[in-house]
Amino acid sequence: MHRYATDYTSRQIEPFVMAVLSILLTYGASYLTRLLSLSIPWWIAPPSTLSLYGLLTFLYRRYVWKARLFKQIPLSSIPNLSGHWKGQIISDFDRKETAAHAVIDQHWSDILILFKTKSSQSKSVAASILREHDAILTYEYLSEPNIDAPDAMKIHRGTCRLTLNGPDELSGFYYTSRDRRTTGTVSLKRVR
Repeated sequence: MHRYATDYTSRQIEPFVMAVLSILLTYGASYLTRLLSLSIPWWIAPPSTLSLYGLLTFLYRRYVWKARLFKQIPLSSIPNLSGHWKGQIISDFDRKETAAHAVIDQHWSDILILFKTKSSQSKSVAASILREHDAILTYEYLSEPNIDAPDAMKIHRGTCRLTLNGPDELSGFYYTSRDRRTTGTVSLKRVR
């Protein structure tokens, strides 16, 4: 996985919200301990604000931001693209429709896009999710041909730009580096 850039402001707000929650939870635990006159054994340290901040941040960045319950909170406005996607590409090289399968593994700040067709497989090396009218996923990839691919297929780099059309549909285009000089369209639907 690698980091991805975004222009969603929730990444600027998240550290502040986690700090406030950590302080409130630490204060609440301390208050309850005093209110209930609980005697904590010497070998159990009460949670510190810093340890709660670390735990909350880890849980949020790894799991919570994807939960549907939090989709309405501005803190989690980055679209969740994780899942298996199926569809097709049409290359200007041969103008044929080719079946494609993509797997996107996304966390709060990291992403990995694996893309497979009958003749090659690629993986992302850099990415961004930006807002225009819709969410735009742009990524650079490294493509490696399968062993039985045509001789014209070589290892190459390329860029793909996909628009999120609704929660489960990506469409856009790709282009390859100087050695290949091909372009094409991509259309994918999330299957799970």
